[in-house]
Amino acid sequence: MGKLRSAVCFLVALVVPAVAFGVTQPVCKCGPVTPESYKWNFSKEAAGLLNQIHNEAYHAKSFAGTLEAFNREPGLIGWQAEASKLTQEKHAVNLMDQHLCRLRLIARVLPPDQRAEVRAITPAVLEATDTTQAAIVFLNHHEDELFVPRYTHYANDLYSETNRVESATSSHAQYLAMNETGPSNTAARS
Repeated sequence: MGKLRSAVCFLVALVVPAVAFGVTQPVCKCGPVTPESYKWNFSKEAAGLLNQIHNEAYHAKSFAGTLEAFNREPGLIGWQAEASKLTQEKHAVNLMDQHLCRLRLIARVLPPDQRAEVRAITPAVLEATDTTQAAIVFLNHHEDELFVPRYTHYANDLYSETNRVESATSSHAQYLAMNETGPSNTAARS
């Protein structure tokens, strides 16, 4: 899945069967507590992770939108183009999943508004992970059946799920942008 961006915790993927398609969900485990852990600004870390999830959701939504468009015009593209977009989708969704894993680990020390945001995005990120995996499995076994309702349903679901994540994190991203530019520059951006 890639590196987890934390010195304190790491990601251990355990094989835990999901309800559908035999998909596995990562289980996050903490490493040993260090002296730096007591001084760590978890709220700032969470803000950065939520912003990264927002950015990845934007990209994943774009890839899913392309998949939806491909499915509106059967025969226009081949399975290789679908596979390429699904690979990009998988990369973006995996990054969201890694960031969510860390957020879920530190949620208990976050302010209530950040905890609420983590709770709000969790189902959509996990569903996007499962749907992406299911679409990949389907594509690997049915290269000639890309336009059957089951596969187009995956593309539509991916768009909806990534849109939910992007929407849920958009207020946070706007808040970060406003704080980076400062109050005097906010009016100029509007």
